[in-house]
Amino acid sequence: MRRTQAADPIQAIEATIVIRRPVRGIAANSGKTRAEIEQQLAADPADLAAVSDFAHSNGLSVIEESPEKRTVRVAGTVQHMSAAFGIQMWRFEGLGGEPFLSYDGPLTLPSSVSDVISAVLGLDQQPVAKPR
Repeated sequence: MRRTQAADPIQAIEATIVIRRPVRGIAANSGKTRAEIEQQLAADPADLAAVSDFAHSNGLSVIEESPEKRTVRVAGTVQHMSAAFGIQMWRFEGLGGEPFLSYDGPLTLPSSVSDVISAVLGLDQQPVAKPR
């Protein structure tokens, strides 16, 4: 793969922010219902609020919050995503000549959410499989 040009700053993209597992103690699951287990493993409401505040303060829209999945889906422009995560986004050309959007270097986060966020998915759009 090779980097071809800077990404269009006004291109709209989405990403999924994965929130850490709850820091509260997790008790044994024997005898609990599925709903009780899901509630026990769900994201802490304070963590969801911190990630949503982070997104809004960086010009991103929150599309969906899922405590059970521990995710916050966000949308915004390449410019806003780049600023939010401290990256430069680029257009790349893959092995088959297919263009895709990605970035160089590590993501960076402010201390207010660095311990809360486990992963950011969707900023690297390199194809991982080919249809047959």
